[in-house]
Amino acid sequence: MRRLGALTSALFFAIGCAWALTSPMGSSPDDDFHLTSTWCAWGDRAGACQQEKETPLTVTVPRQVAKSSACFSLRPGIGGYCTEHLASSNVSGVTRVNSNLYPGLYYKVAGLFVGPDVQRSVFVIRVFNVAVASVLLLGVLLLTPAIQRRSYVLAFSVVGLPLGIYITASNNPSSWAFTGAAAFWVFLLLWQNGIGSAPGRRLAIIAIGLVISGAMLIGARADGAMLACVEVVVMFLIYGRVLAVASGNPRHAVLRLLPSVLAILAAALVITSTSQVAVNARGMEGIPPVDAEQSWTHLLLQNFISFPHLILGVVGGEPLGWLDTPMPAVVLFVGSLALGALLFVGLKDMWWQKGISLVVVLVPMVAIPMVVRQLGRSISNGGGIQSRYLLPFLLFFVCVLLLTRIDPTNWSASRLHRALFILGMSVSGAAAFRANLERYAVDASDHARTWAVLPLPPSLLILLVLVASGAFYWAVIRCAERLEPSGITCSTG
Repeated sequence: MRRLGALTSALFFAIGCAWALTSPMGSSPDDDFHLTSTWCAWGDRAGACQQEKETPLTVTVPRQVAKSSACFSLRPGIGGYCTEHLASSNVSGVTRVNSNLYPGLYYKVAGLFVGPDVQRSVFVIRVFNVAVASVLLLGVLLLTPAIQRRSYVLAFSVVGLPLGIYITASNNPSSWAFTGAAAFWVFLLLWQNGIGSAPGRRLAIIAIGLVISGAMLIGARADGAMLACVEVVVMFLIYGRVLAVASGNPRHAVLRLLPSVLAILAAALVITSTSQVAVNARGMEGIPPVDAEQSWTHLLLQNFISFPHLILGVVGGEPLGWLDTPMPAVVLFVGSLALGALLFVGLKDMWWQKGISLVVVLVPMVAIPMVVRQLGRSISNGGGIQSRYLLPFLLFFVCVLLLTRIDPTNWSASRLHRALFILGMSVSGAAAFRANLERYAVDASDHARTWAVLPLPPSLLILLVLVASGAFYWAVIRCAERLEPSGITCSTG
């Protein structure tokens, strides 16, 4: 399993780096805001950030940081090459910067990689995000017992395409939210199961994974902090009875509870000390409202029946980037089939604790965009609510849905199922990568124009990603098959 886990992690890292290096700086959603916030995370720094005034927070940053997005965002005919022509001077009067809107942890960590070369710093941060995600993936594959490993690896591989891998390899804090969402859940369960039974070295590794994944989830976004609380609740719902029986030793009981308590306290601190929740509660700015005479109930109904648009956006139904990079139809087709298959497989084994847990996850996943839309009097299939806000919740929802009490070695997928899954997901991944690459790396009027960071010819990169994707999804299937029926079991009855 060690070699297979290492191969899976290495393939994910390679694919993530390909995505990271083929999108220009400023290409992920609201990158002007997030890059400026990263450059100013540590206050005034020569050549990086200079604060002009405190209220409202106004800064001076390199022009490439604040203005890269403006040259190509929402302009599909212009590729990433335009960022090369930006002057190396600074730009003043920048107000799109984090001022207690988001938790500062992501920006602080990413800010450690800021250097004099803006473009290099941007790509180093992206590769770092991919590397952390790959290491956590490796830890999960090597440490997790049967039931949780299978649910994690299948959910991560399906829900992660294309939006998940794109966001992971970006400069957006949602990268951390997606990476930490399922990893925190798995390491939390590993910690509960390891107290009193796991060797000291194994428990130390689990603790490190728990701290890193928890910090990523809670420190990325306020809704990530909410999800951390939801995961703690779900853990006790599904595994509470088993943990209660195993906690005969008072010291072990305290150790088992400690991460959950700390996570809830940290999440509460993030939620109450940032203004992201308050801003969302007032409705997002910049979303065009519907007819003012439309009734509240009619608007609620429209938002409810339009909600699946956000789910489909995760698997290819929503354009990437600044919502200006549409995905080929094959991406949405394959993604919808794969996600639907996982949903039906998960419904095969249901008990009351699992059912309540799914509701606990589903309620905030649906309520957050619905409330924001209602208060902003807008419709949920456009505007400021994007599928990436639901991405961590959907990933965790599928993880919980795939939990089973059935013998995890009873793998019911046929060879045809496996072949179709590998073929479909690898072709879909390569098609999504090609669409994103051609959006930024190739000029519509001159297919030879790319920007300097592109390491290989586009056609060769697409072929390599296709091969790597096929190998990755083969490894995913192998990881799902090579499981032993061990580890913590679910509460029933």
